Amino acid sequence: MRPDWSGQTVLVVCTGPTLDIPAVMASELPKIAVNTAYTIVPQADVHYAGDALFWRVHHARMLRVAQPRNYWTVDPGAAERLQLNHWKGVNRNGLGETMVHLNGNSGAQAINLAYLFGARRILVAGMTMAAPSGMRHFHGDHEYPLVQSQCFDEWLHKLSAVARDAQRLGVEIINCDPESRATMFKQGEIE
Repeated sequence: MRPDWSGQTVLVVCTGPTLDIPAVMASELPKIAVNTAYTIVPQADVHYAGDALFWRVHHARMLRVAQPRNYWTVDPGAAERLQLNHWKGVNRNGLGETMVHLNGNSGAQAINLAYLFGARRILVAGMTMAAPSGMRHFHGDHEYPLVQSQCFDEWLHKLSAVARDAQRLGVEIINCDPESRATMFKQGEIE
């Protein structure tokens, strides 16, 4: 069932290596857990991944810790095969007004999904967009067969389009990761 977050503030929890796990866990805001963030916030209101391979690898594990009624994807095959909630995605940059614009990464897609659910203030945690000390995620590398490459510069370019569209649409996006390279968003704190 689709959440109604009309006018609410929502926290999108990404998987960057500088994710402030205690602040995320303490927050009482509605949350979207992106990819392996389900391990940090299994009680998230929404669990999102855009990649069919991610769902193939993690779905059974997720079922042990998180409610399946909250699982969302843009991948129609994964949605049908695993009975996930589906929102149509399109291979465009920016913030989609009716469809999720893919922007090359699940974090940007989750921001778009929060907007489509009605959120007009979106806090983003763990969108580091860098690999300090060689770490690309708070948990280290993805396991095989998941893709290891990270296209940070390409994603940052696409996030600039998200920021432009958000400003035009009156959506406030606040980056709550002080070490993030996603400086196109206003900086803030989860608290």
